[in-house]
Amino acid sequence: MWRAYYFGAAFLGIALATSGPSVSPTVSPSTSPPPSLSATLAPSYTSSISPSTQAGPPLPPYVEDAKGFLTGLGGDCSGKVMTTHDGISDCRPLCAANNTLCYGFSYDGTTGRCVLRREIYCSTGFNASSGNARIFIKAQTYRGEEGSVDCDAGSTIDTTVITSGMSGGNASEALRQCQYHCDAEYTCSAVSFRWDNSSAQGTCRRKSRCDPKADFYESGFVFVYKYADVVPTVKAGDQLRFKEIATVRVNGRRARLNSLTFWREFLIVGTETTGGQLIRVNPDTGETALWFDVAGAFARNGRSMNFQDKLHGGLRAVAFHPDFEANGLFYVSAMEQRPANTTGLPYISDVTNPIDADSVLVEFRYDLSNNVVFNDSFRLVFRVGMPVYDHPIKYIAFNGTYLFVAHGDGSVQSAVAGGGQHNDALGKILRINPLRDNVTGAPYTVPADNPYVGDPRYPDEVFAVGFRNPHTICFSNVTGELFVGEAGRDNAEEINIVKKGHNYGWGNRTGTFVHLESGGLINGVAPLPDDDEIYNFTYPNAQVGHFGYYGDAFHGQALAGGCPIENGSPVDGRYFYVNFADLGILYYSYLDELRDAVTMGPPTSLTQADTYRATLVDADTGTTYATIREVANNRRPEVRFGRGSDGRLYFTSKRRGTIYLLLDTVPGATFSPSASPSSPPTRAPTSTSEPSASPRTTSPTPQPTVAPTAVPSASPTL
Repeated sequence: MWRAYYFGAAFLGIALATSGPSVSPTVSPSTSPPPSLSATLAPSYTSSISPSTQAGPPLPPYVEDAKGFLTGLGGDCSGKVMTTHDGISDCRPLCAANNTLCYGFSYDGTTGRCVLRREIYCSTGFNASSGNARIFIKAQTYRGEEGSVDCDAGSTIDTTVITSGMSGGNASEALRQCQYHCDAEYTCSAVSFRWDNSSAQGTCRRKSRCDPKADFYESGFVFVYKYADVVPTVKAGDQLRFKEIATVRVNGRRARLNSLTFWREFLIVGTETTGGQLIRVNPDTGETALWFDVAGAFARNGRSMNFQDKLHGGLRAVAFHPDFEANGLFYVSAMEQRPANTTGLPYISDVTNPIDADSVLVEFRYDLSNNVVFNDSFRLVFRVGMPVYDHPIKYIAFNGTYLFVAHGDGSVQSAVAGGGQHNDALGKILRINPLRDNVTGAPYTVPADNPYVGDPRYPDEVFAVGFRNPHTICFSNVTGELFVGEAGRDNAEEINIVKKGHNYGWGNRTGTFVHLESGGLINGVAPLPDDDEIYNFTYPNAQVGHFGYYGDAFHGQALAGGCPIENGSPVDGRYFYVNFADLGILYYSYLDELRDAVTMGPPTSLTQADTYRATLVDADTGTTYATIREVANNRRPEVRFGRGSDGRLYFTSKRRGTIYLLLDTVPGATFSPSASPSSPPTRAPTSTSEPSASPRTTSPTPQPTVAPTAVPSASPTL
């Protein structure tokens, strides 16, 4: 695992030293699909250097100006052009405004032409005699891994000796020149450097993307890599109090807690692949007890919950019908073993080559007189066929009498986008009335005002499209807005306030970027085209970028969303979310900013809410923590949120089976968060081009219903 360190003026173990480890980055809708979902969605890039003019690469020494650009490169390099601007006196603000996607630019002082580049290749395309052109490259940040590691010899691009004349005989400057030399070639992802005191010179090896290991370490060399931060805008936030509530165990072992909701005066948590059970937790005493063995109920009814995938299998979530105290109904989402004979089963969509498990929604009934679930109450509501064991059915939640279902895109780590834009349930938010239709016998009905009813391009059940892994959903208790935390691929994480009939872009968009199928940190995204508005995509209300090694993939950074805090507590008016998988960084945004974000329109008009990073303090011990990972004893935390009956917010660690309460979210709390801003920042929308949202109601008036997309052709036992 990567452990990030800054590398700068003092390092090398001789005259240089690292700073401490850090994981914080410095920083009426159309219901039709977009006009084209082909490769033309990504802007094209061209090189401005013809092969006939290419020369050898520039060499140290390089000079970094006061604005962080390497200067003095008389000539031009090849590379993918982002935009061209004429009559510009200083291109640096333009490049800086494009954040990390602008790697540098070429500038012709005679014409004032500025060509912003997404990539720059000086080793293979340097033209030292290209008139008045000059190339300016952003000086990159470098970090390294703890311990003695390096990459294999095959990853070495070239080796350069940093002479005393290039560095002034200074080890720190020699390392800096080595890093600058890596900056001059986009394909260079890291450097290995060794300083020789006797000759006062350094050996600089430029490296392509590689996997550093101790096996490749050569004595005396240090390894540092280009550090990328896609959206470097995270701000310092408050320190919040928390306390431990309970630890849940199944068969003596800590349970994997994937969902948390409230029921009467208790919390109900789901144990995912550790038994597939629902556990009742008394939030006042911490007492835990089995409430319902869901996997056991599957088995009693001739079914089998599928636990094959430890991250995406088993019991996913539970939701209680709003009329539970009258009808006793509740619903679970889960992965179930696929039957050998699927004839007549209610599939919303299926795939050509399915795996041995389906996403399922199942109804159970609670005996309100005897306070126990009826053993024979299992009723299958619908199924979705899955192409792989990844990104299946996720959270479910009621808004009024309608049940909303989040479903992932069904692709292996999205190396190739599986769903989101296709005519299936994959990568969608679904909305149904889950009650059986007693007239037609249909296992559920579809609201007549669902945006794609009768549209052959998407199933009737679809409420919104274009998601990768919208695994956490929660409604505002005040406005009825649907807040969705979506886990991204390699570059951007999204918080969306989802609206009916909107298209959220995946797998053509990720965050406010074009998604490139090749993937990789920075390498896997491109800027939005100038005409992006024609595609009618909706962009996130807040986004958090990935950070790490240029080109890195699947590095354990992903968001899980919470619920809006709207209960008069000290943090009322905020929405919490977390980099849940590995780092455990707790974030929040202000609800007003999230609602004011401009999420449709020209790329230059898009805005997002600011993201703040919170820290934690244990109210019982006074111990402070930078991340939930530290709370979880520096183990992978895999955080989930859940809301109590009065709007307070809990979080769990799947790996530890522990439930915690964020005390600042408790109504009437006498304490307040430390270092709290005097008032939340405000931002008025800069554009009125966004279509109006669906009506914000807590309990929508039931609409006429239509038959679901797939109704059993016979009457099988469901």
